[in-house]
Amino acid sequence: MAHQEAVPSAVSAPAPAAQGDVLAVIHGSHEYSIFATMLQRSGLASILTGEGPFTVFVPTNAAMSALPPGTVEQLLQPENKSRLAALVTSHILPGKVTSDTWAQSPQVGITLGGDPVVYAHGPHEQVNNAPVIARDIPATNGVVHVVNGVRSEE
Repeated sequence: MAHQEAVPSAVSAPAPAAQGDVLAVIHGSHEYSIFATMLQRSGLASILTGEGPFTVFVPTNAAMSALPPGTVEQLLQPENKSRLAALVTSHILPGKVTSDTWAQSPQVGITLGGDPVVYAHGPHEQVNNAPVIARDIPATNGVVHVVNGVRSEE
């Protein structure tokens, strides 16, 4: 009779390893390329390579494409850099906020742009009325969550 080792009945998967800083995570997927371009053009990308920690709610390209026609192109014009920076900072929180803290309070925090971030629990999780597509993507200086909506620049 062969000797068998005991196998645990439930094994939890280890947390994924960070794939670089939050900027590297954002640049690591084509699905966030529009937001990555906005970060670069706004002049704020270098902030996300800093020590942090940062929490970034990254809109998908589909969310960006759902904005009124011409909005993205207009925001990327040099004369609209301050409007672009306002939009970008409305998606970045100082500190590291993981999804397990959302259940504790619907008030997630205040963005670098001074905007509140509010979580809505339910069958379709939302942050600021944007569906949460992915959460808790680890970075060496924070965490990235992916949303299917864009915070209004107004």
